[in-house]
Amino acid sequence: MRGPRGREPLNLLAGNLRHAIRRLRFRWNASAYYEPWLISQIPRHARHALDIGCGAGRIARLLADRGLEVDAIDRDSSMLDAARSGPPSTVRWIQGDLLDTPWLLRDHSYDAVVVVGTLHFMDSQRALARLRHCVAPNGILLVIGLFRAKGMLDTLITMCVLPVHVVRGWWRSHWDEAFASPDPNMPLAVPRESLAAFRQVAMTELPGCVVRRRLFWRYTLLWRKEGRIGMD
Repeated sequence: MRGPRGREPLNLLAGNLRHAIRRLRFRWNASAYYEPWLISQIPRHARHALDIGCGAGRIARLLADRGLEVDAIDRDSSMLDAARSGPPSTVRWIQGDLLDTPWLLRDHSYDAVVVVGTLHFMDSQRALARLRHCVAPNGILLVIGLFRAKGMLDTLITMCVLPVHVVRGWWRSHWDEAFASPDPNMPLAVPRESLAAFRQVAMTELPGCVVRRRLFWRYTLLWRKEGRIGMD
């Protein structure tokens, strides 16, 4: 049986491949690849939405364009400045932190809560527990997240996906503005949790959620909240 030390070379290889990707001359917004999935999951009955870690506001504006009343929160003032400087919008831009300033948000009030490329900045257990309380009954939580490549499976997938990442990223970033390089001022963080570790936390905090491995070191999470507020 292979012990933790036996897995170290595999983890190192996966990490080195990730570093190699970061050294490429282009960067593209791989999370945007899954935006159509996210938008397609928004319930028809949704009226109020919350965008956590909204950045420059792309997702929040897409939701507002669909007729939703949107609260968009980010703790980085420069990102919110960029969001506010965009086209006029009905989005309510909020500077704050999901965990440190929960009073800014309305409990059990959002029919759709979306988190794109942000959850790995936080303690996932605390964040998911807080997000659970933001979702209204019969509402939905949608996450596009990043995970840390770890172990043989992740290493093999990383090796297979690397050329796809390069070719797809170059093509999409040149032909679709949504996939272009992210704002250079956007804060970045290296994911700390493996997909297996995150899935375990998610299943504990959000029973019945669906966590799926995706290409480009992403995962998606979908959780529907059923019942009444008192059952949360």
